[in-house]
Formats: sequence, C-alpha cells, structure tokens
Amino acid sequence: MTSGRLPRLGLMQVWVTGQDVTRSCGRPLSQLEWVPLEFRYRFRCNDADCTGHDMALRDWEAGESYRKYLHQYGQQGVEDKLRERWFSRMFAPDHVVHCFVGNLAKRPKTFMLLGLFYPRRGIVENYQEELFSARFIRTKILS
Repeated sequence: MTSGRLPRLGLMQVWVTGQDVTRSCGRPLSQLEWVPLEFRYRFRCNDADCTGHDMALRDWEAGESYRKYLHQYGQQGVEDKLRERWFSRMFAPDHVVHCFVGNLAKRPKTFMLLGLFYPRRGIVENYQEELFSARFIRTKILS
C-alpha cells in the first residue's frame, strides 16, 4: 500500500432485512451493535500498469475494534484510535503489509479486501512468482 494516504472511515447506511432472527440452536441471540464506519484503503499493487485500487475492508476484527474503542474512548476518540490501530501501526516502516482478497461467484471480477497481514520486516520473506502456477506463493520464515 504505497499511496501514503490515510484510509477513509466513511459513514455506512444501516441495512435492514425485515426479519428479526432471535434464536439459533435454541438460544436467544443478542443484537450486534451497528458499526457506522466503513474501513477503506487506497493502494497500488506491484503491477506496472496498476492505476490503483480502492477497497473496503470486510474484516470482522475491524468492526470489533470499533465496538471496543467506542466503549473505551467514546465517540470523540474512536476514529483517532481506529486510525492509529488500522493505519499507523500496521503501515509503519518496520512492517510489510499483505492483503487477503476474495470475490463472490456472482461477481468473479470484483474483489473485496478480507483481511490484512502485517508482519515485521525481516520476519517473513514473501513473494508471488505467478498467479496461477503450482508455486503460487512462497513464504519463508527468516531466522
């Protein structure tokens, strides 16, 4: 993620299904606290022709971070803490960020950012030789 821009934390709209699911396996379900922010990253990949990517992060951990920080720091401090956790700490010079992306069968050319892996530099050497080869990704733990 080389653009150097901060991730966007934009307001999201509440999606209502019209059905209230209250039981699972015979136990009542508690309603999850709504996460009104969308975590988005803009970045460029290693492809020479890349014009950039803008992807929303669909990571469960990001939503849980919002809930935790909202209770710890209140409405005034939650966005600053989220930026520190989901940008400053991960994209520090001593870390290497890798994106886990996926798609849906109905939209095979549309990808979603599912998670981030950000080990410290010098811990993991990871590179991709070819997209559809038997040697898809080579990972080596450095000692």
